[in-house]
Amino acid sequence: MASRFIKTCLLLLSIFWSISAGAGNSSLTGHLKPLGSHTPGRGVTVIGKFSSPHVFYHEFVSQHQPIWMRNALNNINHFGLTNWTDEYLREDYDSVSVNVEISKKENREKRSTTLTLRQFLNLYQKEDLYMVHSLRNSIEDLVLVPPSLTCGGFQNVIQDAVLWLGSGRTQSVLHFDSLDNLLCLFDGQKQLVLIDPEYKEAIEAAGFVHEGSYSLVDVEKVDLKKFPRFAETKWKAVNMRAGDCVYIPKGWYHQVTSSTKRHLAVNFWFSHLYWFNTTDCLTTSETALQKMRPIADIGFASSNEVLRARLLDKLHDKGVMIKHNFLSSLYSSTEARREKFFDAVDRYRDSALSWSELYSFDIDKAVLYFPDIFDLPGGSNSLPDDLVLYDPVPQPFPSGCDTHEEREEDGGDDDDDMEDKDNTNRGSSKNSKSTILQTDSNSSQRPEENFSKKKVSDNQGTDNIARYQEEDKVSKDSNKDTIQRKDEL
Repeated sequence: MASRFIKTCLLLLSIFWSISAGAGNSSLTGHLKPLGSHTPGRGVTVIGKFSSPHVFYHEFVSQHQPIWMRNALNNINHFGLTNWTDEYLREDYDSVSVNVEISKKENREKRSTTLTLRQFLNLYQKEDLYMVHSLRNSIEDLVLVPPSLTCGGFQNVIQDAVLWLGSGRTQSVLHFDSLDNLLCLFDGQKQLVLIDPEYKEAIEAAGFVHEGSYSLVDVEKVDLKKFPRFAETKWKAVNMRAGDCVYIPKGWYHQVTSSTKRHLAVNFWFSHLYWFNTTDCLTTSETALQKMRPIADIGFASSNEVLRARLLDKLHDKGVMIKHNFLSSLYSSTEARREKFFDAVDRYRDSALSWSELYSFDIDKAVLYFPDIFDLPGGSNSLPDDLVLYDPVPQPFPSGCDTHEEREEDGGDDDDDMEDKDNTNRGSSKNSKSTILQTDSNSSQRPEENFSKKKVSDNQGTDNIARYQEEDKVSKDSNKDTIQRKDEL
């Protein structure tokens, strides 16, 4: 009798616990539902065209905020929207080898494979395949750079362009990238979940793979018991359609779900910019700023540009970069090596670095001679005495030359503008004892003013501070143009 009573009690308790557990799970809004179901998604800034490089930089890139450029590709009549069919790809790139993931739901533990484009196009509508293929050095003629990235320095830091082609429902993991990303959709639909890095602690509290910068959470069925802090996060929603482009800032967590029978996109990876070269955009024609430019006209940046960006991650908020600030802001290598690197980058020999100097030194040569500065193994104290990592500053006009008339004949500001052009072939030497008579391209001083710079002590850098402030002033003055953003938005 007692035994039956105990069994009955245990049965009732188990039923009670089951009911309680069910009630507890039901109180977890979004439990075992798709990512983002725990709370309504918020919107992002939307415009109906490509953002101008200036507004794109000052309002979004520098602020680390996403932007949705709806119908941007339609508004410039990008032929990829109509021409990039399977038949077109098969006809022109049939035998090209492409990288293919063997799961439409991303699983980073699975290896990708290589197929010819013909093989992939014959299989992807019925097999569990998704093409994720870098266009750098392969099918590059499909890479047309969006107007937002054609000047100001963006054109010098484009790292890669990737073609995404699949069918049906494909899903990425929740992850973040160390590069900025401009994603453009040519066919199909994509739903994006974007989460601000301010929720880093909550996202990475459980099941986060730091080596790959992604979460192990099942984006189709978020288990809020295993990942309880996901319930704390707010998120932004973007529902892309063909013709749309979206900027995803570096460090933002995001998850992408693609749908419809066929979906095709190209995204552009670029190193984060800490300085917008306004003068560079002023010398770019309006026509060039309104259309896509072939990557052949611009070129992909050296992969070492990523290392420049990482160096500036450590320096960008330190104020005027006089020599003392530079040496004390880095912990890599030895102080002697850091000083040698600084001297090799100090184009104006004034013990301070302006933004144009930080963005114009030869990054490939810098990594070769100073790998330790970039937290890479290697580095030797045996360096050439006259090592410099920049082009020499142009010499002044010969004595007796009417500089004013020559500048008018040349068309005005070409001498100033040329300094911040393509820096691919940096690295020729200069006589460090020569007198430097020209400032950065954004400075208000002109060569004809016969402005003679003097070398200053490490803790002064007066001339370069003035140039640094002038660069900042030019940027701020031009930033007044962003008032027009209200019209653009």
